[in-house]
Amino acid sequence: MDVNGSFNCFFCLANKGRIFLLSGIIPAGIGIISTFSLDKIVMSSRVMVLGVGAFAHAVQSILQEDGAETACYLTRPYGHYGPSAFGQTWSSEDHPSPLPLFEKFKPDLIIPQAVAWAEQPWAADLVQQGWPIFCPVNDAMRIEISRQESSELCRQYGIPVPAFHNVQNRLEARKLMQDDPRPYVLKNPICSPFSPIHAIICESVTDTLGWIERVDYAEGLFLQEYLGKEEAGHFVFITPSDEFSTGTTPIFTSSCMTW
Repeated sequence: MDVNGSFNCFFCLANKGRIFLLSGIIPAGIGIISTFSLDKIVMSSRVMVLGVGAFAHAVQSILQEDGAETACYLTRPYGHYGPSAFGQTWSSEDHPSPLPLFEKFKPDLIIPQAVAWAEQPWAADLVQQGWPIFCPVNDAMRIEISRQESSELCRQYGIPVPAFHNVQNRLEARKLMQDDPRPYVLKNPICSPFSPIHAIICESVTDTLGWIERVDYAEGLFLQEYLGKEEAGHFVFITPSDEFSTGTTPIFTSSCMTW
């Protein structure tokens, strides 16, 4: 859930037909798309990372410290040195689909760097074949990708969210600031590592007015009320028929979220 200038991170572990969704927040100002804590996860023996650079380097390092065997499918044409220091790597340029590599490596868990994998031509086959990818799949991916849908879902089930708006162009953004002037966090409506806009934190109306004149509206603009530097969030585990309490953390579940 987006709160106080932070942005969504939703993760899903699919295993033996049961989908576990973990949702949380990343504090404002941290320039990464997705992150997670591995210290509470039982380490699988073989893990395939989909990514490059510091992400793939760090994840493999942490996993290997806990005894996992790792390998990496390099999803972009840069940032290869770090991952290669921790084990075998394969480039997407040499291997357009990782599915044959999965058959060879037999991973117990696949960890993608970002949601961009779901746009690849091999994504549907990955899901259909049941590979255990640590990410939302099918309809659950809509929550991860669409900031508006995730915010509306929280609002529907009584989870407080900051005021938010979705506009398509600069004229609509100017009109919004006339009708509802606030400091906003500016984001791309669709969460993707290749989005033209990443989180821009505006701490005043003046900041917001300045930035709406400068951002790229190629995919529209999502504006979320800036509420200061405090942090809050929800962590939720959901399966088609069960909910799992995380202790003092608020949770919710609904039959509409059966993926």
